[in-house]
Amino acid sequence: MGLKSFQQIETQRLVTTPNAMTAFRAVGGPLLGAAMWRHGVDPTPALIATGLLAGSDDEGHPIEWASKPGRERIRDKLRLFPSAIGRKGDPIADKLLAGGVFLGGMAGGIISPTDAIPILVAEGITATSSVYLDKAGYEPRVNKLGKVIMGLRCAVMGAAIELNNLDGDIHQVAQEVVHGGAVAAGVGGLISCGIIVRDALQNGRTTDIVAEPPQTPDML
Repeated sequence: MGLKSFQQIETQRLVTTPNAMTAFRAVGGPLLGAAMWRHGVDPTPALIATGLLAGSDDEGHPIEWASKPGRERIRDKLRLFPSAIGRKGDPIADKLLAGGVFLGGMAGGIISPTDAIPILVAEGITATSSVYLDKAGYEPRVNKLGKVIMGLRCAVMGAAIELNNLDGDIHQVAQEVVHGGAVAAGVGGLISCGIIVRDALQNGRTTDIVAEPPQTPDML
């Protein structure tokens, strides 16, 4: 979630399935990282947990499917509504997932610093830029490249953890591939950050935009 395509139909609802998926990612990433750091979680369970958390970043497809004509009852029953809260919370959840897993994995000796640092640096710069834009009255928005890079980051997370189950020549080759993916994710993250800044500046300050007449949305 978080892309412009849903902004025209989003609501102010809080309790929705996409928001639950976002919350799962936001809470689960730091918890998994803490478990890898403090309790030395075995790589295999850590890999499975990372996969489940990464899978929760696919809120957009269920929303798109449920938004098609004739599926209103299914949409309402499953609460597949896009929301302003989810749009703003989605990139935060992505960063909590990446930061939690990579920092915890490094501290626990499960993930190599060379695989984590490029991504953490890009995440830190993106987060700092987004906070600055928000405070300056601009609205930073997730872009399509950012979602692609998030997928790559998740792949690097899983592969970096799986390296612990490999040995010999396979481990060496896989290590090089994972490191290359980490560098690509870091560079891609910086490019995505540049696009976020450019789009926010082009769209202008949110205070300069004439607000639509207030509505009475269902908060639940």
